[in-house]
Amino acid sequence: MPKGGSNSCSDLTRRVIENSSADVLSSQNVSQQDNEIVKNITLSGEKARPADNTCQPTIEDYKSLLDLTISRVACFGFEPQINLNQPAEKLVDLLWQQKSFCLIANESFARAYGFNDSSDIFGKPFYEVVPPSLEYVEMAKAWADNGYFIADYHLEKQNSDGESITILTSLYSVREGNNLKRLWLVNRDISEHIHAIDLLQKAEEHYRTLVERPGLVLVRSNPDGGYQYISPHVADIVGYPPNVFHEDPEFFQRLIHPDDITKHDAIIRARRAKSHKTVEAEYRVKHRDGTYHWIYERQTPKISDSGEIEYYDSIAFDIQEKKHLELELMRAQRMETIGTLAAGIAHDFNNHLTAVLGQIRMVIEELGSEHPSFEKLAAAENAALCCAEMTHQLTSLEKNRDVQLKVRNLNQLIQQTLSLLRHVLPTTITITSEGLAQDCPVNCNAAQIQQVLMNLAVNSRDAMKDRGEIKISLAPYTIKADQKSKDFSSAPAGQYYQVTVRDSGPGIPPSHIPHLFEPFFTTKRDGSSSGLGLSVVYSIIKAHGGYITVLNGTGAAISFILPAAKDSDQQTDENGNTGNTSGTEMVLVADDDEMVLSMVTTALGLKGYRVLKASDGEQALRLFRKHRKNVRLALIDQTMPGFTGREIIAAINEFRPDLPVILTSGYHKDEFEGDLARGETVTFLPKPYMLPDLLALIRKLIDKQATRQK
Repeated sequence: MPKGGSNSCSDLTRRVIENSSADVLSSQNVSQQDNEIVKNITLSGEKARPADNTCQPTIEDYKSLLDLTISRVACFGFEPQINLNQPAEKLVDLLWQQKSFCLIANESFARAYGFNDSSDIFGKPFYEVVPPSLEYVEMAKAWADNGYFIADYHLEKQNSDGESITILTSLYSVREGNNLKRLWLVNRDISEHIHAIDLLQKAEEHYRTLVERPGLVLVRSNPDGGYQYISPHVADIVGYPPNVFHEDPEFFQRLIHPDDITKHDAIIRARRAKSHKTVEAEYRVKHRDGTYHWIYERQTPKISDSGEIEYYDSIAFDIQEKKHLELELMRAQRMETIGTLAAGIAHDFNNHLTAVLGQIRMVIEELGSEHPSFEKLAAAENAALCCAEMTHQLTSLEKNRDVQLKVRNLNQLIQQTLSLLRHVLPTTITITSEGLAQDCPVNCNAAQIQQVLMNLAVNSRDAMKDRGEIKISLAPYTIKADQKSKDFSSAPAGQYYQVTVRDSGPGIPPSHIPHLFEPFFTTKRDGSSSGLGLSVVYSIIKAHGGYITVLNGTGAAISFILPAAKDSDQQTDENGNTGNTSGTEMVLVADDDEMVLSMVTTALGLKGYRVLKASDGEQALRLFRKHRKNVRLALIDQTMPGFTGREIIAAINEFRPDLPVILTSGYHKDEFEGDLARGETVTFLPKPYMLPDLLALIRKLIDKQATRQK
């Protein structure tokens, strides 16, 4: 380097501030002493310039450099100099009060502060260029408190259009002893920069909300099997954080269910073959807790302009609930099919039960209650009635019909259920009962209450792993008007009967109790349970006006209460059929089931009636037309060859619209609502029916019609 030259060309900017050799270019407002300073600085610069003119900056070089920078730069001198040994607040005031002048400024600074160009700002005092507004005063305080130097200070202000802007500002002091000689002010409008950062942050946040959405996993993988990116929510699905898969790319494949490896291999094969196709698969993955979850994955290739595979993007999410709902839909469809089949079977079954019940009743009446076989026959009749109610329950479920409630002895229902449970549950489970010595009349549907008890017992069986004890207890339960029940807090005052099913199993975890009666809630991860058992139990009890709860104690105990039947509700199953059921009138009986037809005609004959017997619709119409003046009642089955019951009723109405007709069928009453609504002369009697009920109804309808004709 030449003698007297600078160390390097790169220190030009530093020398602008520290050497101050280019502080003043020209100004009419600068004092004579200042002009001398400028002159001396200029001359010293000229003298220092080497003969070979190498890398020695001139005053014009400094000014050009300031004009080239993107920052706004200005330097102010103070005369006299400001003594820095005084309070900060005083120093701040002196910046605007002390005599000052602008020594140098670049074009961008001049325009930013309202001047046409840099020549207009030279010599201007500090207070005239920089207004003593609040934001600048706060900046000056920061400068004084920070040792007379601040860098990258964010100054918030408003521009001429009233918009908020941010100015990144630095204040550098040139001192002479403890006096402030000059003050350099450097700033830059970074509003757009901050706005861009804000947009970038929002875009990143938006990106993260898409990529890191709970339950959603995004994976970017290489064709060779390594991973570029795995979103953090992979831990929600499989229980392992992303770094586990980055460290061992084949670890995920070891989590695939053995039966689903082939399904997942389709994705791996496509990656290794660098396939351009999108591939998707559903498979089970083993969670860290040992359970399996169904996963859906869709893999799409990223293809470069040259046709090469850059990477593969996969989206995956948990479809366990979807699979569960699909399974429930399949079960529901299967149940619908079974229900449709059950309806057809129920029709034939009800016909057979009608014949069985009728024959048993005729034998009972013939032998009398004192006969040694009476109790056996009564038991057989009761068993047939239970079958009839079960059949009715099946057809009610198949069509989702309202269930009829009758006054039943809850004690007897529990005893019947216990007998059934002893055949259903394994012999390693002991079933006991308590408090079943008294009659407990409730208004209920017997089949549904038995279903409740069966569901609770089966749950206990599963909880005890097929070994233990189940106890079913029954007791009166009273809620007084002036107090709330501890276990059934929402139940109103009244008389109830409480049924409790308790087992000797491990009990119910407290965390499960709030969800116990929710639909689809289950603790069985293998899909063996629909999670509907206790939900159905809850619905049945609520439909009966009852309340259900979980009791504390050893094992699991679920208890429910049912309102006790009022005296006005209680009636016998015979419906008062103890009066005279004999007669001599002519009755038309039409049924295509030979056993039912034989039983009914025999029973009517024994009671003194004259019977016209028809095994199909055509024969029924012929007999009616021949004896229409003498027939006093018609008992017609709905489904017969030739003509249906509806068609026969229509033909009867042409000649005898006043004739009482009993329409009977093994199908549900809902199938014939339209026919029954046509008039008071048609009465529906579902099969299977009890013979005393049929005889009583026939007598009642004939007598009612005779009374009208008088």
